[in-house]
Amino acid sequence: MKSKYLFLVLLIGTMGIWSSCNKKSQEYRINISGANNLNGKAYLVTVLDELVKVDSTDIKDGKGYFQGKLDDAVYYRILFKDQKVSYDVPIFVDADGQYDIVLKEDGVGNVNVIKGKSQSDYQKFEESVKSIQDSLDHIYSSMEEESDASVAMDKNLLGRIQTLTLEKEEKLREFIIGHSKEITGIVLTSELIYNDYPSLHPVYEKLDTVKYKDSYYMKTFLVKYHEAASRWLVGKEAPAFNTKDINGKPVALADFKGRKVLLDFWASWCKPCREKAKQLRGMRDELLRRGIVLVSVSLDDNDAAWKSASKEDDIDWVNTAEGKGFEDNDIAKMYKIKQIPTLFLIDEKGVVIMQNPSVEDLIKLPASN
Repeated sequence: MKSKYLFLVLLIGTMGIWSSCNKKSQEYRINISGANNLNGKAYLVTVLDELVKVDSTDIKDGKGYFQGKLDDAVYYRILFKDQKVSYDVPIFVDADGQYDIVLKEDGVGNVNVIKGKSQSDYQKFEESVKSIQDSLDHIYSSMEEESDASVAMDKNLLGRIQTLTLEKEEKLREFIIGHSKEITGIVLTSELIYNDYPSLHPVYEKLDTVKYKDSYYMKTFLVKYHEAASRWLVGKEAPAFNTKDINGKPVALADFKGRKVLLDFWASWCKPCREKAKQLRGMRDELLRRGIVLVSVSLDDNDAAWKSASKEDDIDWVNTAEGKGFEDNDIAKMYKIKQIPTLFLIDEKGVVIMQNPSVEDLIKLPASN
């Protein structure tokens, strides 16, 4: 009886594999239209490690088309150039998709979906973030026009940019996770801006890394993800270091054993770092109540700039530097610093318990006895 049951299970499993490996190819068609004076050769390309031509067609008097067979949805780009204007039109093509592309005189190609879920989903996403992107474009445009750099870099504007960027990023992550088994989700991983481990890990957990293992976009995402994972030190012992503070006094991480340490990597030329220093100064008493010692590590390669910024920002806590920037700073290398400001909260046993904690994260910590 058991052998019969096992045979049925194996048979059903084999049928499932056979079915998935033998998807019936279906025909897609992409019609192209534009001004009557458009003539030339258009190319259908895919992205591997470089652009690879899949097909070509002649555009005559503004008309042409691509037609072919697919087993599954793919991401293509349509390239066309005439004497006056160039076109680069991205399109998600389903196996049975039908599309009309209208080439406008300003170099824009509008994709009208007759049939095709993937492109429709993508266009709905683009529409959902259009108002956010329009606001960002408006801010960037006004900053470019502003002659006074100090006004152009106004922190209120920078805060607005950050808020809008985070809002768009959250919508993008939601879309990718919701389409993690589809080509649209895989391709849009390339648009993720925040490449830290906490941002990328929820995406990684949902992606179909088997089906799309050969995709250029999957390969690129996995490189970013594994690099971010390698830089994530939470749960690991904090790398020990020895350096000197602003007065030339030796400082070692071991000096603070038995106390929590908030390690802050910064530099005088980094505006967000300077803002972070002011933030830390404002909450210093709250940190001390929680038994947290502040230790700053400057990545300045200019001693005078470091000391000047430290004085301006009233950094009177443990403030260290080696006179070396990103490339040569040994402490930065040990902590795998790729951007600043970067902060680590280290517990009494020397283990990293938070990486880039927010003010809210720190305030939530209980006060020391």
